[in-house]
Amino acid sequence: MRKILVLSLVLMMIFAGGLIVNAEERETVFRELAWGDSLEFLEEEYDMEFMRLKELEIDDIYNKSYGMEWYRRKNDDNQLGSHETSLTNYAFFQDELMMIILFFKDSVSKEGVIDMFIARYGEEDVKEEGFGEVTYKWLEEDTGIGLFYKKGVLTGNVKTFHVSFLDRTRRKKLKAWQKEQQEKQAEEQAEDW
Repeated sequence: MRKILVLSLVLMMIFAGGLIVNAEERETVFRELAWGDSLEFLEEEYDMEFMRLKELEIDDIYNKSYGMEWYRRKNDDNQLGSHETSLTNYAFFQDELMMIILFFKDSVSKEGVIDMFIARYGEEDVKEEGFGEVTYKWLEEDTGIGLFYKKGVLTGNVKTFHVSFLDRTRRKKLKAWQKEQQEKQAEEQAEDW
């Protein structure tokens, strides 16, 4: 009986240690989300409900979004600090989270959002301006963060404003997969002549 008790305690400690290691390996990038999370994991572990956005999925094999599946959370939080978003889209590649895009309401202060991102990530690594578009980029080790807005040509008012978080590692995998698909398609089409 004592051996069983000791063995049970040892197994529980090993199991608990494994859970701690897994929790430490999973580094969140936005709220409770981590790169590589599957839909099933997020739905089961965090009680998130997602709906697929087939209308955002691209059939053009040469489009940089080809192969990504887009979702929106049914129970999403539209607050980012004191700023309100209009919606958030989540992109998965091969059932792994790889991109998050937050769209801001027209009434949001773009300067306030930019200041919030600078406070969190430091000065931007890249700032590009041209043709009414302004882009701020922060390039973390495995995450690219882009803040984009576009001004109206005549009014100078902000027309679109969004922030994207991108898993740079999974983006490379997606690009390799896309290239492979393009090569297969080219071979098939060349045979059809």
